[in-house]
Amino acid sequence: MDNNLINKLKNKTNTNLRVKPIYRDSLEHEFAIKFLKSQKFINYKKIENILKISFLDPEPLGNILINDKEEVVGFLGTIFAKRVIKNETLLHCNLHTWIVEKKYRFQSFRLLIPIIDRNILISTFSPTKSLEGLYEKLGFKKRILASKVLFKFPLILQKNFNLTFYINDKNCEEFLLKKDLKIFKDHLKKDVFNLFFFNSSDKEYVYLVVKKKLKKNFLSVIEILYISNLSNYNKIKKNINFELVKKFKTPFIIINYASDDNYFFFKKAYCLNIPENFNFDLLYSELC
Repeated sequence: MDNNLINKLKNKTNTNLRVKPIYRDSLEHEFAIKFLKSQKFINYKKIENILKISFLDPEPLGNILINDKEEVVGFLGTIFAKRVIKNETLLHCNLHTWIVEKKYRFQSFRLLIPIIDRNILISTFSPTKSLEGLYEKLGFKKRILASKVLFKFPLILQKNFNLTFYINDKNCEEFLLKKDLKIFKDHLKKDVFNLFFFNSSDKEYVYLVVKKKLKKNFLSVIEILYISNLSNYNKIKKNINFELVKKFKTPFIIINYASDDNYFFFKKAYCLNIPENFNFDLLYSELC
């Protein structure tokens, strides 16, 4: 993180503008919604569902920029969560929907500084080209999530009698490690499916978080957002993919995985304060 740049930006602060955090059902929340509905940069329908995502109620839903007329002129959305990384629970903030009226964009950084000052893990997906430069100057590291598209027919598969399969079932909690147990509980009531495969022959499991999506308004796909153990998944992926295709009635499966290279299908992300050996994924973001 470039502290010198942050200090320079803070010295450029316009005192006629204020930044305030917004919390659900607060007056600031109402002002933010009104601003997002009236702005012309992003269709509000694309933002509305993201604003419903919450993993930590005490944390703000974002920051707003207010001018001297008490008008909201900017918004930066946040999704806070607690993540278990190497048996340590860390605070994570995912950024989304950064909108500032053109007249005030020279002060856009004001919305981000309060989050950076907390010295926590911060991530954001697919920022606009103009914001990529700012993120890089502030010390954010670029990460690539490659997306592999599989085409699988729901053919008859010989049953693996050692394999137990659960979906959104709390019975699997007894098998999950601390990290996966927290993910399971956090996502149990979200717009995703928790799938669990336990292989009794080797006492190993594979836990997946998946989401069924509609691509281009006509093509249904299953997107795997999280795989607990890739090596365990690879051992029984035929069984897993068969269950996915059968359950969700579509032959298309998308698997996301961290990569150092750009692929034909990929998601670009920028991260700050990345813990050592952190396996980057789509969890706790607007894409989940």
